[in-house]
Amino acid sequence: AALNDSLRKYDIVFAVLDPRGAHALLARGDIKLEVIFLMPGSLDDLRRRLVERGGDVAAAEFHSRVGEVREELALADKFHYRVENHEGKLEQTLLAISGALGIKMKTASEENV
Repeated sequence: AALNDSLRKYDIVFAVLDPRGAHALLARGDIKLEVIFLMPGSLDDLRRRLVERGGDVAAAEFHSRVGEVREELALADKFHYRVENHEGKLEQTLLAISGALGIKMKTASEENV
């Protein structure tokens, strides 16, 4: 409900959706969407993040999550844009997103000039 309210009220709405939810919104056709799929830099990056976030993740749970990510990655071509989200490269990721949306964003180095 909150997402639908925001989509009606604002020109630009950022939301974190799983790929299936984003695909469902695209299929509605009653709202204009530009959908960005944030991809892990690599599956190795993803594995490292899962281990760091989950501590002692059970092997079955870990493999299940990696399997889910593989399924989600298979849906990436359904999105308008795909941006790799490399570990430790937040500014680079934000620049890629803003560029995809046609939004000019100042970098930290430009802010300090």
